[in-house]
Amino acid sequence: MCDIGRLFTEFSLTIAAAVVFSSLVALTLSPMLASKILKSND
Repeated sequence: MCDIGRLFTEFSLTIAAAVVFSSLVALTLSPMLASKILKSND
């Protein structure tokens, strides 16, 4: 039973890190790239 708990703990930490990284990209990188792509050439 201890091995299963350790597996799920490591998996949950991996998922949490992926969510944090994805949120950081969604809040910073995506708007910057969208503004560069959608910028008009006036």
